[in-house]
Amino acid sequence: SYAASYGSDVWEYSDEETSECKALIKKFNAISLREKSGVVLCKEHLGAEAKHVLDPTMLLCADDYMKLCQADNTPQSKGNLLNYILDDNAEKEALIEYIAKEKNLMPFRVNSKVDDSKAPVEERVQPPLEQWIRGFYDAEFVVTDSFHACVFSILFRKQFIAYGNEDRGLSRFKSLLDMFGLEDRLVSGLSHACNLQPIDYDEVYKKYHDMKEYSYSFLKDALAK
Repeated sequence: SYAASYGSDVWEYSDEETSECKALIKKFNAISLREKSGVVLCKEHLGAEAKHVLDPTMLLCADDYMKLCQADNTPQSKGNLLNYILDDNAEKEALIEYIAKEKNLMPFRVNSKVDDSKAPVEERVQPPLEQWIRGFYDAEFVVTDSFHACVFSILFRKQFIAYGNEDRGLSRFKSLLDMFGLEDRLVSGLSHACNLQPIDYDEVYKKYHDMKEYSYSFLKDALAK
C-alpha cells in the first residue's frame, strides 16, 4: 500500500469494522500513508507499522509534467494568478481580489463550474489535464483550497496560499505543509494571508529531495519482498 489516506486524523470506524480491518491489514507486506496522523491511527487502531511517504504525484518533478503540455502544445494561461478553488465562497473571492490587487496580477482559473447544476453545460466541462498543469507553470502566485494544487505549487516552486478546506479534510493539508516547513501557508481568512514571507524554495527542496529518496526507498524495498 503506497501513500494511502484516511482523510481524517480521527478514527471513524466501528469496533466491527476495526476488527475486520485489523485482520485484513496483516495480509499486506508493506504499508505507507500520506499523512503522519495516518501512521499513528494505523498503529493505535490496527496494530500495524506504517511509513510516512510523499503523495505519489510528488515522485515526479515539474519537468516530467511539463512534457505532457509540450507534447500537447497546450496554450499559455490567460493570467498569472492561478485560483484553483473547489468550494467557492465570498471569503475566498475576497482573498483572490486582495492578492490580485496587492501583487498587480491577473487572476485566472483552470477548473470549470462542474458542481454548479445551474451553470450552462459549456461552463461545466473541465479543461484538459494538460491545461491544469500549464496553469501552475504560468502562475506567479496560486490561491487554492485543494490539496493537490498545494502539491503542484510546491513542485513548480510557486508562491501560494492554501485556504483551509475542512469539508475536504485538513489533516492532509497540515501534514503536507508541515513536511516542508510551510505551515504558515494554510490560512482561514483574509487577515491570516497578509504579511506572509516569501517561500524559500531552496530550503523546501532540501526536505523534498530527502523525502523523495525515502519514499522511493520504501517502494523499492517493499517490491523487493
